[in-house]
Amino acid sequence: MGKGYEKVDAIANQQAEKFLFDCKNVVLDGDHITKRKELSRLAKKSGARLLYVRVHAKEDAIIGRLLTARYSKKDFFGGAKTEWGGKNNGGVVAIREMRRRTPWHYIWNNKGGGKWTLKKMPFVFAEIDTSDEKIWKQKVRKFSGLIQKSNR
Repeated sequence: MGKGYEKVDAIANQQAEKFLFDCKNVVLDGDHITKRKELSRLAKKSGARLLYVRVHAKEDAIIGRLLTARYSKKDFFGGAKTEWGGKNNGGVVAIREMRRRTPWHYIWNNKGGGKWTLKKMPFVFAEIDTSDEKIWKQKVRKFSGLIQKSNR
């Protein structure tokens, strides 16, 4: 993990702890696992809900988005370092990061020529596949409704 991730992780943990301590529900990315046990204990103690959402997409959609995105020196990937001397350093770094993280969330399945399939994560409350815009927007609305009901 680079310093950018460490800073974001620290801020997310601090905010989640603050909200849970104040008995407010918290929704985190299913990727947010560095302090999952501590946050779960705090949620249980305060009576608040801690929910994890996993957002994912089909591999071709991810790669296509990474290749066509515009990166600037100001955003995380655009400002990250790479040994690549050509154009689109941000895209190179983003694809490298995707490759590094794939085994954390997917398992290789040799069937039918092979493909990556999502690992089961028992702590994830909802999964949203963003490959199809209409479908993911419907799932977000449904998930938002569930969250609102749990806050009443």
